[in-house]
Amino acid sequence: MTLDVVLNIVLLFAMPSLFFTLAAGNIGYVLAHVFALSGFLLLRRDRPNWPRPLHLGPVWILVAWACLAINLIGTLAGIYKLKYTSYLYKGADPTGYFSLAIIVALIVLTVAILGFIIGQRQAGRGFSLRDERIEEPTQEAYDLAGLKAPA
Repeated sequence: MTLDVVLNIVLLFAMPSLFFTLAAGNIGYVLAHVFALSGFLLLRRDRPNWPRPLHLGPVWILVAWACLAINLIGTLAGIYKLKYTSYLYKGADPTGYFSLAIIVALIVLTVAILGFIIGQRQAGRGFSLRDERIEEPTQEAYDLAGLKAPA
């Protein structure tokens, strides 16, 4: 949260307008939904039998795919058409800061990914897209889901 506060303060004082910060925040918010939905779909495919507190039918995987597609299309369209909104308005030139908004978003995303990789190394784990070491759920996973581990 401290990093979030610092980042927002930097955006407020270093960027051209308050609306710029709103645009970057909105794009990041919807992009977070894209990451969460894709993470859900990857985990359901990768580890379908792991314990979880809610068991929903397979129709919800289709709903998640639909929501992912809508959010991804909306994010890409929002970035592509950002110059047509009033978010980047600066005097008489509404397109003046479009590329700056994209660059700032990419820098923030890169810093977040590097932070994740550094955190993984500090925890004694190397970076991997898939953790091969944990194929069976631990007792802690069952406890978090509120379920009993099989004998």
